[in-house]
Amino acid sequence: MKQLLCFFLLSPLLLSAQNAGTVWYFGAAAGLDFSGGNPVQVPGGAMETFEGCAIVSDAEGNVLFYTNGGGRDPEQSGQTSGKIWNRNNEFMYDMGGTEGGGFSAAQSALILPKPGADEVYYLFTMEEVEFDIGGSVPGQPQGRGLSYFEVDMALNGGLGGVTVADQRVYVPAFEGLTGTIHQNGTDYWVVIVDAVPENNQLLVFPLTSEGVTDTLAFPFDGTITGQLDISPNGQWLHCAGTVFPFDNATGQIDTANIIDLTPMPDHSRDAASFSPSSQFLYFVENTPAGRVMVQYDLESEEVEDSRSIIVNLPDKRLTGQMQMAVDGNIYLLERDFFLSDGPTLSILECPDTQEPLFMPDVYMLPGSEDIPYSGLPNFSDHIFATQPLEFAFEQDTLTLCEDEPATLSVPEFPDADYAWSTGDTATEIEVGLDSLYALTISTACETVADTIAIATIDCDTSICMIALPNTFTPNGDNTNDTFGPLSDCEEPVFLNFLLRIYNRWGNLVYETSDAALPWDGEQDGEPAPTEVYFYLMQYQVERQEAVQTLQGDVTLVR
Repeated sequence: MKQLLCFFLLSPLLLSAQNAGTVWYFGAAAGLDFSGGNPVQVPGGAMETFEGCAIVSDAEGNVLFYTNGGGRDPEQSGQTSGKIWNRNNEFMYDMGGTEGGGFSAAQSALILPKPGADEVYYLFTMEEVEFDIGGSVPGQPQGRGLSYFEVDMALNGGLGGVTVADQRVYVPAFEGLTGTIHQNGTDYWVVIVDAVPENNQLLVFPLTSEGVTDTLAFPFDGTITGQLDISPNGQWLHCAGTVFPFDNATGQIDTANIIDLTPMPDHSRDAASFSPSSQFLYFVENTPAGRVMVQYDLESEEVEDSRSIIVNLPDKRLTGQMQMAVDGNIYLLERDFFLSDGPTLSILECPDTQEPLFMPDVYMLPGSEDIPYSGLPNFSDHIFATQPLEFAFEQDTLTLCEDEPATLSVPEFPDADYAWSTGDTATEIEVGLDSLYALTISTACETVADTIAIATIDCDTSICMIALPNTFTPNGDNTNDTFGPLSDCEEPVFLNFLLRIYNRWGNLVYETSDAALPWDGEQDGEPAPTEVYFYLMQYQVERQEAVQTLQGDVTLVR
């Protein structure tokens, strides 16, 4: 039986890096575990923090280490010092009140893998704007700004240990700390706000195998303060209601062609989050009529006019932070004005649609009179990147040889239901001859459909049909691992063949004159990054009178 593979545009793409965000510890030992699909509340280890914190898990979703990012002198303030805990909830490192970030910094910590070093992580920390309450730390008149630690998970029997501590990167800086992966898929960018008033600029730090190697500065004639967010696709940076185009290949921030989403008069904002596909940006706004959650469509021709109220939120509540998660939803922490009561977590489901569903107060979190917390873990949100559900057969008509039975097979996507016009619900069906087949794929949030016609020919006298897929995934799972010609003939004979592949800058990344040598997704011996590439294929098969040309684009996804 002949096996036919019909390729799709990618459906919600969940990257393996998402497992880094499988478990959340935050606040006063609050915790969520997403490893089972639907999150469940778990004890949040030894976590003790007012706002910012960070946690990282391994490729299987097991906790590696976590931190509150920094603290204060416990004797002077009665509050906790900065700490790093291992997966057994034991102290890995105590920052005291003189190292790391600030106790109430909105984004006090960010954990990123060290490029080129397995099992080693950078922990970046950020100072709080209230750093000098009760007097500044001697020798730190402007606070500690942006600093970093290095954690080697190979130490202490796999429990990890700090090998580099409290290295100052930039002072002064307060509250905001975010990052994203470089377009090359290996390095990272770290972004903060320069707290020198006369500078009023955003700072970008490249993180490579050599460490923090440079500083890129981008002055801006507007408000830049507080929390920072980079979209999962690495193309947008949000700060204080302004959305800046961001280039994750160069680290450049475009401060000229901004999207101005600053609040209207008499409005203010308390929380923000991009959607996993990066199409939408959500805010919690305080308006004269009350608290609301609003959505902006960043793909709209008029983004500023795309504001849509998603839900009216209860008054007399304090808004905490918003954070997207591995399940594709966005979580909002809130609490009543009575600070001794525990906060709640609400869920925004289907955030990559025009009509998301808001589920209020799904989780009641542990309370603490000593720590009325309002923060959620800080991640580089590229690990949660998805694509909207998109589906199409590679071609409208699939031509088969007469009297040759075949199987139509489509990829299996997470949490999706399949409905064929034949009544089948599997990803693979037997196809007859000269028939039309329809397939509908549904998830909890989206539904798409397409049809394909089956036609037959006499293969003994006909010319082989040649096509190319529009996506491939060179991840070693033996499914769609390479990019090369597909045919309705089992072994087409090529009389002439040339395949060239270019990146988006027009640089040649692969060339072959052998149809049996498809592109494996590597460039100069290294994995090529996830992006759209362009191809030119010239070929001639048996019984074909002239050389044919195919050109178009293909998406490489890791």
